[in-house]
Amino acid sequence: MKFVDFLETGPSESLKDAYGLFCEGKYDEAFDEFSKYPEDAEALYCKAYMVMNGLGVEEDDKEAIDILKVSAEKGYLPAISELADVYRQFDNTAETAYDIYLKSTGYEDPFMLNALAIMIRDGTGCEADEYMSSKFYNRAIAAADTLAVEDKAFEYLYAGNIIVARFLLMRSAILGSPISSEALSYLYLTGNGVKEDEELGEVWDELAYDDGIDDLKREEFRGHEKWFAEYTDIESWFE
Repeated sequence: MKFVDFLETGPSESLKDAYGLFCEGKYDEAFDEFSKYPEDAEALYCKAYMVMNGLGVEEDDKEAIDILKVSAEKGYLPAISELADVYRQFDNTAETAYDIYLKSTGYEDPFMLNALAIMIRDGTGCEADEYMSSKFYNRAIAAADTLAVEDKAFEYLYAGNIIVARFLLMRSAILGSPISSEALSYLYLTGNGVKEDEELGEVWDELAYDDGIDDLKREEFRGHEKWFAEYTDIESWFE
């Protein structure tokens, strides 16, 4: 399933109850519900996400990676991307991350294509190649419509489904949306549906300002500014 197909189809209807419990913040019950589908790649990814973030179960990176591997082997896009991103964080597994990203270009996923471009640019886990880096970066930018991805992400944010929202926000942020980057920043700074991570929150906040969030007019938020009211005095942004 390519990224644009994932964007259109969204979460599986069979996992509706599990996602509903997650959205209500009943993480332990949600984890148990996802566990009822041990062969389902999407359910496995959600379990790995919860284990990695310590939501409803004890945080355990090794267990999360093991579950991600099973989901990724079944071809579930978010699991493939998450697994590669985990490997990319460590020097001794950078080559593995590079291999996963390279083999996954057919998904036309903007985040993975951009990550691949960065690795090739920097020679991380591979030979540095400025031309190929530029090629994959251009594919990333052309992979999806930024506003369409962002709008869908905020639908899930309002519903409380941070699992899907985060996945989409990371794509629209990479595509250049400062609003999406700022939303990710607040999620990580507050630990809302993710493991609280001040450093990562500041990274996304910096990207939001680099992409010009402080220059946006209210109408450019297209109604999404309402979500931020839970975290900040959003009205002061437009004075």
